[in-house]
Amino acid sequence: MEQIKEHYEKAILGLAMLALVYSAYIVLTDNSKEKIDEQVQAREPGRVQQAKEMDKMDMTNYQATLARLEKAETLNLSNPHNLFNPVQWRIEKNGTLLKVESGKETGVGAIVLSETRPLYLKIEYRGTTGTAENPRY
Repeated sequence: MEQIKEHYEKAILGLAMLALVYSAYIVLTDNSKEKIDEQVQAREPGRVQQAKEMDKMDMTNYQATLARLEKAETLNLSNPHNLFNPVQWRIEKNGTLLKVESGKETGVGAIVLSETRPLYLKIEYRGTTGTAENPRY
């Protein structure tokens, strides 16, 4: 009796699993649709069902739209588009206002190479000097 009190949940779970397996078996072996079709055929033997084919659909508009979408241009919402990237106004060091439209007016984009000069410094490796504990290159 004590063992039944401790394990009654397992017995209930086992019965529920058996009921689930039985209902799955009934669903798989159910042939009521076929029986109904046989009864209809027995009542009306002269009626022959023919498959009616559908007319071809006019898909030219859809195909034209699809072709237009395949050749669509990309939407550019970066500069100079001002809806999501509004024009910035900055004050320069001398106090004048600067309109930043393309981003090349300030920062790295504003760097201009003014001149180039040749570099005459020559660095070459001639070997190491000093002791093994304190080498110098």
